Amino acid sequence: MSPRRIAIAASTTAFLILGSAGFGLAQTVGVTGAVNPNATGTPPGSTVRVTCRRLRNQVEIFVDDVGPGVRPDVFDKIFERFYTDRPHQGFGQNSGLGLSISKQIVEAHGGTIWVENRTGAAGADGTPTVLGARFIVRLPAM
Repeated sequence: MSPRRIAIAASTTAFLILGSAGFGLAQTVGVTGAVNPNATGTPPGSTVRVTCRRLRNQVEIFVDDVGPGVRPDVFDKIFERFYTDRPHQGFGQNSGLGLSISKQIVEAHGGTIWVENRTGAAGADGTPTVLGARFIVRLPAM
């Protein structure tokens, strides 16, 4: 895999979440679980941005890339076990488990995870330009 830059938007505020340290939550919302699956669609040399904010009783984590985005018809499907849609890679190079496992861990902690596309101005045909994918994780805050 070619290297990608990971930019983490830091603040002086600590975001504490409810969960078990031994249950994979850090890996899910950290570099291993959230950034790695997302970064595979990002062109080499690009930046994957991770940001975090507090929403009342939840912590929201965004993982943004500058890749081709995700087809809207598979927004839910990509979280299913064994689902993979990487036509540029040969058969058997991906298990299709990463996002499924991430979803199970997030939900076990009372959270939610979903994907959407980041969009910009509409093109000549009136369709918004896809700027990349955004994975969102919301977890209960302490």
